[in-house]
Amino acid sequence: GGYVEIVSVSDSLSARGFSVLLLQKQEVKADKVTTEGQESEKPPKHHSHMTRRILIVDDEPDIGFTFKLALEENGFKERVDVYNDPSLALNDFKADLYDLLLLDIAMPRMDGFTFYEKIRKIDSKIRVFFMTAFGVNYEVLAGRYRTKDYENVLATILENGGGRFIRKPIDVFDLVKRVKAEL
Repeated sequence: GGYVEIVSVSDSLSARGFSVLLLQKQEVKADKVTTEGQESEKPPKHHSHMTRRILIVDDEPDIGFTFKLALEENGFKERVDVYNDPSLALNDFKADLYDLLLLDIAMPRMDGFTFYEKIRKIDSKIRVFFMTAFGVNYEVLAGRYRTKDYENVLATILENGGGRFIRKPIDVFDLVKRVKAEL
């Protein structure tokens, strides 16, 4: 584990760079889902064990790439797709292709709730983890990311058990555990 930081300095002395998170492979297992102190069996799978697919939509490329690497190193090899533009993800989205959506709420072109509302019209079975750096304060989220039909979108998310919230930053191994528990 660790980080590699790469910085490039041009003739005008402006610096550009990025960091790469180095992951150490860990075996992460989750056979049960725990909800409010009660343990229950995992929910039924949308696809078979070998074909479970995950879609990550996050406008920050580093986050999407890091999550993809962590998931692929822990059992989801070649079954994770990442989009940094929700409009492109929506355009390419097909019903019954993905089992789980990891969705950033705060994106510049289309917020996560609007994206989810459109995706549910294509595939009503997909489950979602909303990712936010703002915490899980529903009143704050309602004020900050209001869609035309926000109340119905949030009610649908919560009623169908499709919506869970992940606070960013999240340890990648905690993310893998949550994804495995969900699938």
